Formats: sequence, structure tokens, C-alpha cells
Amino acid sequence: MKQFSRIVVALALFGSASAFTPSSFGARARTAVVREANVVDTLLKLEGPIILWGYDGPEQDPPIEESAVRGKDTFNTLIAAVKACNLVGTLSGPGPFTILAPTDSAFAALPKGTVEALLKDIPKLTSILTYHVIPGKVTKEAISGNQKTVNGATLTYKRFARQTYLDGAIIGKAPQGASFSPVFPVNVAADNGMIHVLDTVLIPGAYSETNPQAGMMFSPGKM
Repeated sequence: MKQFSRIVVALALFGSASAFTPSSFGARARTAVVREANVVDTLLKLEGPIILWGYDGPEQDPPIEESAVRGKDTFNTLIAAVKACNLVGTLSGPGPFTILAPTDSAFAALPKGTVEALLKDIPKLTSILTYHVIPGKVTKEAISGNQKTVNGATLTYKRFARQTYLDGAIIGKAPQGASFSPVFPVNVAADNGMIHVLDTVLIPGAYSETNPQAGMMFSPGKM
């Protein structure tokens, strides 16, 4: 975790070094209230899903329950990556944009070496970030087909077991039945768009119906 924190700091410091800016920008899940801020500023203030201790609780007496809340997830890595790619100005513009926002935990779950590799390839990092941006203000309820992204590629839509999926990632992930698990916010309204929180990082071109998990994996040097 300490190493991952250092990577996040490195991303933030690296932001001023890149001049790559794409020209293609255009036009029981928890629903958040409207915020008078753009999507970037909203992400800075947004509370992500809860983080449970699971098996990582410290040894003590009495022991910490696996279902005990450890804290709330944040979006520091995503914001740092946006800064590294010089996309803050674009995403702070009129838009509107719909952002599929992976949490810090989603980035931390990527294979070892992924973030470091992306730091060295800003065009590739930008491609991944813009793959998480849909032109327009699209609510979860309005997603009923494949979604074209600012990246130029298309996210594959699927509706299964009363869940909405894009490239295999659930939009508005929430506990099913009696399960006690995190609720991922959707329809978080900003003054220039909408935010849906993801538990995974999506990779352009990786998803397929025969290998649905591929859209959420990345191997450094193989993209």
C-alpha cells in the first residue's frame, strides 16, 4: 500500500510534464445530489464506496469483523492521472461529459507494474482515461446500448440479472440480497456532466463476450 501511495504522488508530480491533449472531446445504487462544480472538482469531493476490512484486519482482541468498515474509497489516482495527461482543463470545460470513475482500489488492483508503465507512456494513459469518458450527460437509466467514448472506441453494453454492464463492469454496483458489500455511486451530477463510479479500470479493445474479464485487465507492454 505504501508503494501504491508513492505511485499516486508520482502521478501528481508528473502532471506538468505532458503536453498530450486529445482533440476528440465533444459534446440499489446510490444516487448523489447535484453539485455546483465540474466533474473534476466533484470527484475531488466525492465519497466513494465503503472499504471493508475483510481478511486484512489487524490482530486484536476482540478481533475486527471482516464486514467492519475500514473507511471510504477515493479517486486520488484517477485525478492524478488526469493531471498527468493535461486533461483537467478539458474536463473542466462546458462538456457535457459522463465519467466512468474507477476508485483508488480499482487502480491498486491492476497487475504489478501497470501504473509505472503508464507513467512512461502518456498517450497510452490518455487513451485509457478517455475510454472512461462518454460524450453527453448519460444517466445509468439511459444506458440501453453500446456507448461511444471520447477515445473513439465503443463500450459494450449488456443487461443481465437486473444489472447494467459496460465492458463487463457493473454500472451502479450494489449488494444483491442479504449481502453486505459496498455500494458504488451512480448519477452523481456535476454542472458539466455525470459520474458513475466503477470498481475496475477498463482497457480499450480488451473486452470480448468470450472473455468478459479481459476488459478490466492490463498487462504492461502487451496493450
